[in-house]
Amino acid sequence: MARANEMIHDLQRFAATFERKDALDLPGWSSREWDALNSFAAERTLSAGEVLIKRGETERAMYFVTEGELEVVTLYGDGQSLGPLYRVQAGSVVGDQSFFDELPRSAKVWAVQSSRLRRLSFEEFQAYSRAYPDRALELLFALGKVLSIRLRYR
Repeated sequence: MARANEMIHDLQRFAATFERKDALDLPGWSSREWDALNSFAAERTLSAGEVLIKRGETERAMYFVTEGELEVVTLYGDGQSLGPLYRVQAGSVVGDQSFFDELPRSAKVWAVQSSRLRRLSFEEFQAYSRAYPDRALELLFALGKVLSIRLRYR
């Protein structure tokens, strides 16, 4: 029982820490910089309950959450849920791991509530980085920080 309580405490600590630090940290970006990035990224809307990413899919794209909330869920090989890993709110990103490592999706991501996103494929990122190399570098470091936080507290 003590071990179970310890695990629950660890999960609660993780969730509280993660939710505070999961946002993309780009304080110097104005609406002009975001508009430039968004011009390369397609808008996508999800209804509550709709699946954005399925485990095992191959897609080298990431999604910036602009409105709403998503949940990332790990699955057994047979598709049964192990439960939620974390929730992603507006201001953060999902799909970043496959964007970087080119491997199939490792989790399922679904909309907890109606959500709006911007989808940026690797090819679109390459075009963006040619047009805005300094901003692309800033974005990569902000994405690296999100990945690092997720690894540290997972």
